Amino acid sequence: MASNTIKVIVADDHELFRDGIIRLLNKQKDMDVVAEASNGEQLVQLTQKHLPDVVVMDIQMPVMGGIEAARVITAKFPATSIIALSMIDNPYIIAEVMDAGAIGYLLKGAPKLEMLEGIRAVSKNETYYCSGTTQKIANALGSQSIQPGKSLKKIQFTHRQKQLMQLICQGLSGPQISQKLNLSERTIEGYRIALLAKTGCHNSAHLVFFIMQNNLL
Repeated sequence: MASNTIKVIVADDHELFRDGIIRLLNKQKDMDVVAEASNGEQLVQLTQKHLPDVVVMDIQMPVMGGIEAARVITAKFPATSIIALSMIDNPYIIAEVMDAGAIGYLLKGAPKLEMLEGIRAVSKNETYYCSGTTQKIANALGSQSIQPGKSLKKIQFTHRQKQLMQLICQGLSGPQISQKLNLSERTIEGYRIALLAKTGCHNSAHLVFFIMQNNLL
Protein backbone atom coordinates (compact mmCIF):
# COMPACT_ATOMS: atom_id res chain seq x y z
CA MET A 1 0.00 0.00 0.00
CA ALA A 2 1.44 3.36 -1.05
CA SER A 3 2.23 5.88 1.68
CA ASN A 4 -0.20 8.39 0.16
CA THR A 5 -3.10 5.91 0.09
CA ILE A 6 -6.14 7.03 2.08
CA LYS A 7 -7.03 4.36 4.66
CA VAL A 8 -10.80 4.16 5.06
CA ILE A 9 -13.25 2.40 7.37
CA VAL A 10 -16.84 2.11 6.11
CA ALA A 11 -19.62 1.82 8.69
CA ASP A 12 -23.25 1.12 7.77
CA ASP A 13 -25.69 -1.40 9.16
CA HIS A 14 -27.06 -2.21 5.69
CA GLU A 15 -24.70 -4.85 4.30
CA LEU A 16 -25.58 -4.44 0.61
CA PHE A 17 -25.13 -0.67 0.74
CA ARG A 18 -21.87 -1.04 2.68
CA ASP A 19 -20.54 -3.56 0.18
CA GLY A 20 -21.33 -1.21 -2.68
CA ILE A 21 -19.32 1.61 -1.10
CA ILE A 22 -16.41 -0.70 -0.37
CA ARG A 23 -16.29 -1.94 -3.97
CA LEU A 24 -16.33 1.65 -5.23
CA LEU A 25 -13.54 2.79 -2.91
CA ASN A 26 -11.32 -0.21 -3.51
CA LYS A 27 -11.36 0.57 -7.23
CA GLN A 28 -9.61 3.87 -6.50
CA LYS A 29 -5.82 3.84 -6.68
CA ASP A 30 -5.54 6.29 -3.78
CA MET A 31 -7.95 4.54 -1.39
CA ASP A 32 -7.87 1.36 0.65
CA VAL A 33 -10.73 0.09 2.82
CA VAL A 34 -9.01 -1.39 5.87
CA ALA A 35 -12.17 -2.45 7.76
CA GLU A 36 -15.95 -2.34 7.77
CA ALA A 37 -18.41 -1.97 10.64
CA SER A 38 -22.13 -2.58 11.08
CA ASN A 39 -22.65 -0.50 14.23
CA GLY A 40 -21.12 2.45 16.05
CA GLU A 41 -19.50 0.46 18.85
CA GLN A 42 -17.73 -1.80 16.36
CA LEU A 43 -16.66 1.28 14.41
CA VAL A 44 -14.95 2.79 17.47
CA GLN A 45 -13.12 -0.48 18.15
CA LEU A 46 -11.95 -0.81 14.54
CA THR A 47 -10.85 2.83 14.47
CA GLN A 48 -8.67 2.18 17.50
CA LYS A 49 -7.19 -0.90 15.81
CA HIS A 50 -6.55 0.51 12.32
CA LEU A 51 -6.26 4.29 12.91
CA PRO A 52 -7.74 5.13 9.48
CA ASP A 53 -7.37 8.46 7.74
CA VAL A 54 -11.12 8.63 7.06
CA VAL A 55 -14.25 7.06 8.50
CA VAL A 56 -17.31 6.96 6.24
CA MET A 57 -20.27 6.30 8.51
CA ASP A 58 -24.03 6.19 8.53
CA ILE A 59 -25.42 8.33 11.35
CA GLN A 60 -28.20 5.85 12.16
CA MET A 61 -26.68 2.60 13.38
CA PRO A 62 -27.57 0.11 16.14
CA VAL A 63 -25.75 -0.40 19.48
CA MET A 64 -24.12 3.05 19.24
CA GLY A 65 -25.42 5.69 16.86
CA GLY A 66 -23.20 7.50 14.40
CA ILE A 67 -23.37 10.84 16.20
CA GLU A 68 -22.20 9.31 19.48
CA ALA A 69 -19.51 7.32 17.66
CA ALA A 70 -18.32 10.52 15.97
CA ARG A 71 -17.91 12.20 19.36
CA VAL A 72 -15.87 9.29 20.69
CA ILE A 73 -13.66 9.02 17.61
CA THR A 74 -13.06 12.78 17.48
CA ALA A 75 -12.03 12.81 21.15
CA LYS A 76 -9.84 9.69 21.08
CA PHE A 77 -8.50 9.68 17.52
CA PRO A 78 -8.32 13.30 16.33
CA ALA A 79 -6.16 12.38 13.32
CA THR A 80 -9.10 10.44 11.84
CA SER A 81 -11.48 12.53 9.74
CA ILE A 82 -15.17 11.64 9.68
CA ILE A 83 -17.57 11.98 6.78
CA ALA A 84 -21.20 11.26 7.61
CA LEU A 85 -23.45 9.41 5.21
CA SER A 86 -27.22 9.53 5.61
CA MET A 87 -30.65 9.74 4.02
CA ILE A 88 -31.40 12.61 6.43
CA ASP A 89 -31.16 16.08 4.91
CA ASN A 90 -32.51 18.02 7.91
CA PRO A 91 -30.16 21.00 8.46
CA TYR A 92 -30.49 20.74 12.25
CA ILE A 93 -29.33 17.11 12.19
CA ILE A 94 -26.51 18.04 9.83
CA ALA A 95 -25.37 20.77 12.23
CA GLU A 96 -25.51 18.27 15.14
CA VAL A 97 -23.41 15.75 13.24
CA MET A 98 -20.82 18.39 12.37
CA ASP A 99 -20.74 19.54 16.00
CA ALA A 100 -20.06 15.92 17.00
CA GLY A 101 -16.86 16.03 14.96
CA ALA A 102 -17.72 15.06 11.39
CA ILE A 103 -16.22 17.43 8.84
CA GLY A 104 -18.11 16.06 5.85
CA TYR A 105 -21.73 15.19 5.09
CA LEU A 106 -23.05 13.16 2.16
CA LEU A 107 -26.59 12.20 1.28
CA LYS A 108 -26.95 8.55 0.32
CA GLY A 109 -28.38 9.62 -3.01
CA ALA A 110 -25.31 11.73 -3.82
CA PRO A 111 -23.40 10.87 -7.03
CA LYS A 112 -20.43 8.52 -6.70
CA LEU A 113 -18.03 11.26 -7.74
CA GLU A 114 -19.18 13.43 -4.84
CA MET A 115 -18.48 10.62 -2.41
CA LEU A 116 -14.96 10.20 -3.76
CA GLU A 117 -14.40 13.97 -3.79
CA GLY A 118 -15.68 14.18 -0.22
CA ILE A 119 -13.40 11.43 1.08
CA ARG A 120 -10.37 13.04 -0.56
CA ALA A 121 -11.33 16.42 0.89
CA VAL A 122 -11.80 15.28 4.48
CA SER A 123 -8.58 13.24 4.29
CA LYS A 124 -6.90 16.65 3.95
CA ASN A 125 -8.94 17.93 6.90
CA GLU A 126 -11.15 20.01 4.60
CA THR A 127 -14.87 20.40 5.25
CA TYR A 128 -17.12 18.86 2.59
CA TYR A 129 -20.86 19.01 1.93
CA CYS A 130 -22.48 17.32 -1.04
CA SER A 131 -24.44 19.64 -3.31
CA GLY A 132 -27.84 18.44 -2.08
CA THR A 133 -26.89 19.08 1.53
CA THR A 134 -25.60 22.57 0.82
CA GLN A 135 -28.88 23.50 -0.85
CA LYS A 136 -30.95 22.14 2.04
CA ILE A 137 -29.00 24.18 4.58
CA ALA A 138 -29.26 27.28 2.43
CA ASN A 139 -33.02 26.81 2.09
CA ALA A 140 -33.46 26.39 5.85
CA LEU A 141 -31.41 29.49 6.59
CA GLY A 142 -33.29 31.45 3.96
CA SER A 143 -36.63 30.45 5.49
CA GLN A 144 -35.61 32.21 8.73
CA SER A 145 -36.84 29.18 10.67
CA ILE A 146 -33.82 29.25 12.97
CA GLN A 147 -33.70 31.92 15.62
CA PRO A 148 -30.20 33.20 16.36
CA GLY A 149 -28.81 33.16 19.87
CA LYS A 150 -31.30 30.62 21.24
CA SER A 151 -28.62 28.52 22.95
CA LEU A 152 -25.57 30.74 22.70
CA LYS A 153 -24.09 29.41 25.94
CA LYS A 154 -24.03 25.90 24.48
CA ILE A 155 -22.30 26.92 21.26
CA GLN A 156 -18.62 25.99 21.06
CA PHE A 157 -16.53 27.22 18.17
CA THR A 158 -13.45 25.51 16.78
CA HIS A 159 -10.21 27.40 16.23
CA ARG A 160 -10.86 27.40 12.47
CA GLN A 161 -14.40 28.75 12.95
CA LYS A 162 -13.05 31.57 15.13
CA GLN A 163 -10.50 32.39 12.43
CA LEU A 164 -13.25 32.51 9.83
CA MET A 165 -15.49 34.73 11.98
CA GLN A 166 -12.65 37.20 12.45
CA LEU A 167 -11.90 37.37 8.72
CA ILE A 168 -15.58 37.73 7.81
CA CYS A 169 -15.86 40.61 10.27
CA GLN A 170 -12.84 42.20 8.59
CA GLY A 171 -14.85 42.26 5.39
CA LEU A 172 -12.82 39.70 3.45
CA SER A 173 -14.53 37.85 0.61
CA GLY A 174 -14.60 34.08 0.19
CA PRO A 175 -11.69 34.06 -2.31
CA GLN A 176 -9.65 36.37 -0.07
CA ILE A 177 -10.24 34.13 2.97
CA SER A 178 -9.40 31.10 0.85
CA GLN A 179 -6.06 32.62 -0.12
CA LYS A 180 -5.26 33.81 3.41
CA LEU A 181 -5.96 30.41 5.02
CA ASN A 182 -4.57 28.42 2.08
CA LEU A 183 -7.81 26.45 1.75
CA SER A 184 -10.06 25.91 -1.26
CA GLU A 185 -13.02 28.22 -1.79
CA ARG A 186 -15.36 25.24 -1.48
CA THR A 187 -13.84 24.42 1.91
CA ILE A 188 -14.28 28.01 3.08
CA GLU A 189 -17.89 27.94 1.92
CA GLY A 190 -18.40 24.72 3.86
CA TYR A 191 -17.07 26.36 7.04
CA ARG A 192 -19.28 29.41 6.44
CA ILE A 193 -22.40 27.27 6.03
CA ALA A 194 -21.56 25.34 9.20
CA LEU A 195 -21.19 28.64 11.07
CA LEU A 196 -24.56 29.86 9.79
CA ALA A 197 -26.22 26.60 10.86
CA LYS A 198 -24.52 26.68 14.28
CA THR A 199 -25.41 30.30 15.05
CA GLY A 200 -28.81 30.38 13.37
CA CYS A 201 -27.86 33.30 11.14
CA HIS A 202 -29.25 33.68 7.63
CA ASN A 203 -26.30 35.18 5.75
CA SER A 204 -22.81 36.61 6.31
CA ALA A 205 -24.12 40.08 7.15
CA HIS A 206 -26.42 38.60 9.78
CA LEU A 207 -23.46 36.58 11.10
CA VAL A 208 -21.33 39.72 11.51
CA PHE A 209 -24.14 41.38 13.47
CA PHE A 210 -24.53 38.26 15.62
CA ILE A 211 -20.77 38.11 16.34
CA MET A 212 -20.65 41.78 17.33
CA GLN A 213 -23.87 41.62 19.33
CA ASN A 214 -22.57 38.72 21.42
CA ASN A 215 -18.94 39.89 21.67
CA LEU A 216 -17.70 36.58 20.22
CA LEU A 217 -14.36 38.07 19.18
